[in-house]
Amino acid sequence: MSDEKTPAELDMRKSEGTLKKKKIFAICMTTLVLLISIFIGLFTYVMAIYPYISYNVSHGAPPIGLYVNISEDGTEWKVLVVSVQGIVKEYNIHISIRASNGTQLVYKLLSTYISGVPQDNVTYFDITDNDTIDAGDYFILDRDVYPAGTKFELIHVNGLSGYVTLE
Repeated sequence: MSDEKTPAELDMRKSEGTLKKKKIFAICMTTLVLLISIFIGLFTYVMAIYPYISYNVSHGAPPIGLYVNISEDGTEWKVLVVSVQGIVKEYNIHISIRASNGTQLVYKLLSTYISGVPQDNVTYFDITDNDTIDAGDYFILDRDVYPAGTKFELIHVNGLSGYVTLE
């Protein structure tokens, strides 16, 4: 007997080697597709929750734009929310009203106010009637109680969001 292989035996070894390479290639490609899918899923998840973590954790208080004017009859201040960046829950906002000398007159959680019901000579109107503060919401303040120079502030749990001086 000789050590030489017949052509059929050589072809069989080549096909076994090719088959092993194909199996390894298939396993590698399946693993690669799985890893890419996991990466895309994680990226999508992070992008979906980023708006909720960006202002509440890393950037401090979200800015809230306020504008003040006097009612037509001159007896009330109207403080209008003109802009809100992001979603700001009412339970994360305090209303702070300070006299011109710095004395704290009011400091209450916004969520304790009921839309349209006066409290501490302040009436909050939630135009969307939800649990967030939105552009278009407004506050009515009695001018006899809160004279010109009074500072109206909305303070987020992460810091000052917006303020206006009644003038």
